[in-house]
Amino acid sequence: MRGVGAGRSAQRGTSGATTGPRGAAGPHNPYLSKDRIDVAVSLRHALLGVLKDQPLTGYDLVRHFQGTVGFLWSAPQSQIYPELRRMEAAGLVKAQVAPRGLRAQKRIYSVTEDGMAELRRWATDFMPLPAQRDPVHLKAAFFDLAPLDSVREQLRAHVTGFQWRLEQWQARAEAIRERRAELVEVWLARQPVEEHDSIIQLKIHALEGLIAQARVEIVWARQGLALCDEIEARRTSGTDHQARASG
Repeated sequence: MRGVGAGRSAQRGTSGATTGPRGAAGPHNPYLSKDRIDVAVSLRHALLGVLKDQPLTGYDLVRHFQGTVGFLWSAPQSQIYPELRRMEAAGLVKAQVAPRGLRAQKRIYSVTEDGMAELRRWATDFMPLPAQRDPVHLKAAFFDLAPLDSVREQLRAHVTGFQWRLEQWQARAEAIRERRAELVEVWLARQPVEEHDSIIQLKIHALEGLIAQARVEIVWARQGLALCDEIEARRTSGTDHQARASG
């Protein structure tokens, strides 16, 4: 069966030639991305990627999401549950109702054949490079309007935040390498043994890109802090020189 996302893209005219910054059209143009569509679709496929390992209740899905693909794609619970209902309506997942305690019930979600086909389609199809939107770097372009202490505060927070992310991504990569990462063992158990090393290496590769990015961001922010010191020293030196000249 054809993937749901492919059908919608065709209807909206998004899977074909796209226009780049110079008006050049081409099916693999990396300059333009359908941001609103991408956000929803990426969450959908992230959820499919978690559920492919084993059936889960909505509560367990949220928990496993944060411990697995949440390292790559952040989404709050308020987005996950509505998307899960849309996925069920689209036939990508199915739910089995089971008792919870004496009176309550719970829904256990699993991926359907159509859902697995859609996940494979998404993993196979070319994805345009998302449009560049980085609020911190945008703000940095106007740091000249802010006091240096405010610039330093922003850059120090940048270092702290990316150091935390770096540690999280490194720990996750190490857990995958040692085959003790959440849900990875479950997926490997259903794959041919000869493919296990390749699966592990590809999953680690996804994190290595983020690890490299975090290191670059930390260096960038520290260079900005050093630049603030240079500018402050230059301003102080200029003020002292003017004071001596006027004296």
